[in-house]
Amino acid sequence: MKYSIILFLQLFTGTLLAQLSPQKVLEKAIRHHDPNGSWARFHQRLHFRVSIPNQADTFSVVEIDNRRHYFNYIARDGKRTIEKGFNDRAFFAIIDGKEAKSAVDIQRFRLSREKVSEVRDFFTYVIGLPMRLTETGARLSPKLQSEIFNGEACWVLRVDYPTINANNAQTESWLFYINKGNYAMRGSRFIRNNNVKNGAYIVFEGETTIKGINLPQTRHWFWSEDDRFLATETIESARDFEAGLASRL
Repeated sequence: MKYSIILFLQLFTGTLLAQLSPQKVLEKAIRHHDPNGSWARFHQRLHFRVSIPNQADTFSVVEIDNRRHYFNYIARDGKRTIEKGFNDRAFFAIIDGKEAKSAVDIQRFRLSREKVSEVRDFFTYVIGLPMRLTETGARLSPKLQSEIFNGEACWVLRVDYPTINANNAQTESWLFYINKGNYAMRGSRFIRNNNVKNGAYIVFEGETTIKGINLPQTRHWFWSEDDRFLATETIESARDFEAGLASRL
């Protein structure tokens, strides 16, 4: 009997794979997280709590207005409030409501245009998953894989990104784990040079609905090499804001 069950499971899995494709799984995942197509006009201020081992919790704010290509990352260092981001193509770096000009401050708080661009790209990418996977430059692998991730049966989508490295050629890829039942994204993994141990992975926990979009409530970060816990990032609240104005935590 057990062999009949195994054969059935093999046939059933094979049938699913024949019917599904990475593109279809991605479409289902997007319908779960953004059923009304709201990401393109997403406009919210998100309040985050970050917990790191052996450190006090920190708090930050991310403002996103996708209609105006506006992004602002806000954090405090002691009594100082640092804001950095872009209003359309206009870059800004502000300390306590004034333009940051000190070379020491710019280096300390990573306020160069290049560094702020990295922060913007990272947050808008991670927060905007899986919707961001439809954008130009995201190369979805044609092979659909299946894997148990954090105890859940998941479809695995792989996306490769072209990289330019002056010293040596390398590949950068993301793996995305999609629950087979409701097509919720349950986590992701960043890898370099096809080495699953070279990078980090994120486990998603819970969901919060913000302006019609189902976002992961909490993200737990780990190093892939040894499964070492790095940090937990939680969305604590969200609200509307008026882009372009000085912001406060």
